[in-house]
Formats: sequence, structure tokens, C-alpha cells
Amino acid sequence: MNRAGSRLFLLLSIATFASRGLVPLPAQTTSPQGPASDQGADLFGALRSQAYSLERQAKNRMLGEVALMIDGGEVAKDDPRLLDLVAHVATESWDMPVTQGIGVINDFPDTRARAAELLGVIGTAEARAVLFSILRREQNTEVLGPAAMAIAGIPTDDRQPTIDILAQRLLQMANTARPDHAFTYALVIAVRTLHEHGGAISDPDLYTALLAVSQGPYPGPIRQLAIDTVLEIRRSNTQGH
Repeated sequence: MNRAGSRLFLLLSIATFASRGLVPLPAQTTSPQGPASDQGADLFGALRSQAYSLERQAKNRMLGEVALMIDGGEVAKDDPRLLDLVAHVATESWDMPVTQGIGVINDFPDTRARAAELLGVIGTAEARAVLFSILRREQNTEVLGPAAMAIAGIPTDDRQPTIDILAQRLLQMANTARPDHAFTYALVIAVRTLHEHGGAISDPDLYTALLAVSQGPYPGPIRQLAIDTVLEIRRSNTQGH
């Protein structure tokens, strides 16, 4: 489906969600700036309805459309409307859970993982703050891995909070009887990204965490990656002095 068709589907699909009682129709607005502004408001209204729906497919459509808008330069990455939509999808299962019986019915880890990746693309300080919250509060490693790699790629003048949370999560995995290999790998890659983009890292807790991984119950490539990361960081620190 081309872009025009995708957006037409997006705007029309809101009626379907509303008819199922999942989301309200967006309020009609009048803009003094004319039809172009009205169209933009309608588009974001439709995107919002999909973000707040209870269907995984609708949320994924919204994320895909936002990614296309950013990639095509149709909207600025720092548009707060984008952050609100993506952040909601990335955090809703624990920030705004919808329960039915004893279960949470808006718990879609794969969709939250996509949203975490998109927060990294947005790359603002506000997006970084959301990713930090995810790393603190999210429990599903399918989401935590992309969140770790996304936050490591966002430039910042204060890396220490990110270093601290990555070290905590690495130690948590190292002290778990059955650690998640994919998540641990993502954490080590995130540390490497921080080092490559931001230079020297002198944090004893991070060294301890990486050494714990290098000696932990992981496949050889992950243990070796942790060792290589420690050596590269130490070499960089020595050369920096």
C-alpha cells in the first residue's frame, strides 16, 4: 500500500475502532491556519486513536506510520505529539494497564519493543527519559534489550545515569540462575555504543558487571564480547591519559 493509501486507511480505520467501543472518535477541530492544519490534526487524531486502541495491529500501524513520517522528513523528530504517541505504546502495559479479569489486555511486548526502538530514532532528551524509565520499570527482556540499545545511541552530556542502569541490569542478569542471553548481549552492545560515541568510561560497577558476564553461564561469544569490551574501554582510558 502506498503512502496515500496508507493514510486513507489510517483515517478511515478510526471509525472501525470506535464502532467496536475501543476508542472514541477524535474531536472535530477548526484551525485558523486552514485545511492543511486541519488535515494534520485529523492525522494525529487518527494516530492517537490507534495508539490507544486495544489491538496490537492498530498500534503497530501507528508506529509504522510515525516511522515513515520521520524518515520522510514530514514531521520534526522533536514534535511532542510524536513522543506522546510512541511513549504511550512503549509504557502502557505498566503505566496505564487495562485489565480484564486477572490479566492485562494491552500487554504487547513485541509492540513495546518496536516503540522503544522508535524512541531511539526520535532521539530527544525527552525520549531518552522515557527509555530510562523503561529500563527501570519494564520487566520483559524482549522490550528491555531494544530500550538499552536505543538509549545508548542518544547523545547526552551526562552518561552516568545510563551507565548506572546498564550496570545494574548486567549484574541482575549475571546473578540470575537462567539469564536471558539476548538481553545480556544487547546490554553489552549498549555499553560498547556508549563508549564508542562518548569516549572513556571509568566506572568500577560497570567493570564488575562486565567481568561477571565474562565468567557467567553464557555462550562463548557473549563472554568474549564482555572481555573485549572491558579491554577496549581500559585501552581507551589509558590512551586518554
